[in-house]
Amino acid sequence: MGRYLKSFMEANITDEFLSSLQDFCEMNLVYLMDDGLQVSCEKHPVSREDMDTTYLSAVTLRYPLAPGTFELLVQKDWNDIRDQVIPFFTRLNSEYNVITFDQLPMAQRSSSLFKGGVNYPLRVNNSQVQFGCRRRVLVNPALSNGGFRKNFTVDDVISDRLDLGNNWIVEIRFYVSCNDEVIVPVKRTIGSRVKGFFGFQ
Repeated sequence: MGRYLKSFMEANITDEFLSSLQDFCEMNLVYLMDDGLQVSCEKHPVSREDMDTTYLSAVTLRYPLAPGTFELLVQKDWNDIRDQVIPFFTRLNSEYNVITFDQLPMAQRSSSLFKGGVNYPLRVNNSQVQFGCRRRVLVNPALSNGGFRKNFTVDDVISDRLDLGNNWIVEIRFYVSCNDEVIVPVKRTIGSRVKGFFGFQ
């Protein structure tokens, strides 16, 4: 259980792997893509103090915004996409290693989540899939664009245990490793650290 993310050379994220993953996503989401969904798979660096830089495949499924605005060009809620997304994650889970991104610091990328070259840890527990949503009705549009994020496990998605309401889906993000051994170590509790210090398992 104490396995750590392997180095880039061991994980072997290649252009061929990314291309294959992109093809897999597009093939399984073709109906949603016909409605405007955009799919991207990129090599994403992960930095930790106790290991070398590692690379994962960052997958983003996104509905586009009107240029220069926060207005969604395609408005879909969970009920509109669930019949395609659930089978997609079922197949994805059987063929790829979707990792848990519990407190995984991501190196800077050209993403709205990662700005200014600073590592921002994703402070969630046992989550694998992040949904970016937009509220249909804003209480005060001057203060907020209505955006929010919710995190789930792949099993939550497959079992349809999502609490997204009838809000618009803006994007779905997850990270894939090409190696079954690549996992994020489980965060130890204070009690387990004390036991380890005194030699107890």
